[in-house]
Amino acid sequence: MAINSAQNQIAFSEKIGGARQVFEGKVYPLVGGATFNLAELPDYPNVLPAATPINFNEETRKIAVHYAFEVADAASTASVKVAKGIEGTRVKKGMLLMVAPATAETTGQSYLVTAVDASNPAYDVLTLGGTLTADKGTILVEANGGEASASAKMKVVPNCLTDRDVIKDPKAISVNGTGVFKSDAPVLTRRTAPICGAVKVALRDAGCSFYWSVRK
Repeated sequence: MAINSAQNQIAFSEKIGGARQVFEGKVYPLVGGATFNLAELPDYPNVLPAATPINFNEETRKIAVHYAFEVADAASTASVKVAKGIEGTRVKKGMLLMVAPATAETTGQSYLVTAVDASNPAYDVLTLGGTLTADKGTILVEANGGEASASAKMKVVPNCLTDRDVIKDPKAISVNGTGVFKSDAPVLTRRTAPICGAVKVALRDAGCSFYWSVRK
């Protein structure tokens, strides 16, 4: 399924694996569902793509999203381009971003996103509250806290992946989700949102079983 919005064509699928089919084998979901925080999901018609890392709280039945973005061009400025795929724009004004840490507990400098220019179909241009120096291909992750900090941590430490694309209808009052903790065959990371090394370790430590493949 595809939605045309301005200059972008946003694609999504309600089937397991998403529009780009990121899972090559059978996946194993956690029992029962949970709900997303509506404010944390991408704005319609943009999509949270399949295999996005999430924290699925089995006690509260709530889902928190781990957001990550790939720097599209080397930068040493307060204006940074981040790549986007067919899912559209996921970054939001007001997010705090940091360079992906070595581990989930490693601290680093975070930067406030003060504006997002989503007019280009290949990338979003972020205006940050400070100068970020990053090479092309650097992964930025959402950071915790209420303001920019030199001792920020990764906001959401995931324990599973989304099983399919998630789209929030403008009139939605609730959006349900499912987390998967295992796949019989590789997860195709060139079709997913960026997944940094610290997240892969966190998923393994949570008991997940995924093999990561760079095959298209």
